[in-house]
Amino acid sequence: MDLEFSQLTRWLALIKCPQFGIVSFRALAAVLPSPTDVFTLTPKELSHYPLKACHVKYFSAPNWPWAERMAHWMIHNQVRFISILDAKYPLLLKQISRPPIGLFVAGNVDVLNSTQIGFVGSRSPSSYGRQMTSHLIDGLRHTPVTITSGLAVGIDGDAHKLALDNGLPTIAVMATGMQNIYPKRHCNLAERIKNFGCLVSEFPQMYQLFSITSP
Repeated sequence: MDLEFSQLTRWLALIKCPQFGIVSFRALAAVLPSPTDVFTLTPKELSHYPLKACHVKYFSAPNWPWAERMAHWMIHNQVRFISILDAKYPLLLKQISRPPIGLFVAGNVDVLNSTQIGFVGSRSPSSYGRQMTSHLIDGLRHTPVTITSGLAVGIDGDAHKLALDNGLPTIAVMATGMQNIYPKRHCNLAERIKNFGCLVSEFPQMYQLFSITSP
């Protein structure tokens, strides 16, 4: 189920908190009905929760303008936020030591928990590499699998295109954030993927690649 605007805004404000990673998130989730209930607490109450000083400072005065702008952009562009508490969050991803608190997804969210085969290869593949990619994906044409790759130039892009050409769903995992389709030459490919798979990123914007360094 899509989050209501107010719920989405609270989740976005939560992940905007400096140095707030999965360890801090789980500690908060263990003592609150919902982690986003942290915004209902007073500064004095916040000091009694398992939070760092920087968390208490931020939650006392969250960045609501950013969260609201991002929520409007997501709704306009049909991008969903899937928190780690959501049933549609990938089950296998939850099992890594530091999974993302949430994912930004455009397209068919259901494919996130499908059986997937990942293709990652050279940005400048040889003709043999391209032939083998085509051979392997052609052979998967009648199987219930999803082709997952990174939308990059080379084998990644080939894998997505071949999946679509063979009627297979495909997932593009983007390190550059949902607002930054990269490379630009793959903007049309990204649109095709959204119609028969999904784009997914743990970042809404590229700058967060350099700001999320917390536990």
